[in-house]
Amino acid sequence: AVPAFLANFVSLLLALATMRWISALESLVGMVIAFAVQGFGHKREREPAIPFNGPIDAITRIFAEQLVTFPRFIFSGKWRAALKKA
Repeated sequence: AVPAFLANFVSLLLALATMRWISALESLVGMVIAFAVQGFGHKREREPAIPFNGPIDAITRIFAEQLVTFPRFIFSGKWRAALKKA
């Protein structure tokens, strides 16, 4: 779900930069769907996520996880190790 979120985020930025409002809305909807799918996956984890402390905390943590934590997880090789372990 994170790659879909990232692709839609980049698409959103490009759509906003070129003032393509319908494309921007579609990208935003894609981001929401990708995040919802990821939320279903998180509910299946053994350790639950720490609850959000409010809307600012939610937005900050969502974007940090999508744009920083997950790419770092991929490029560090930990994703491949976790995939092999599974």
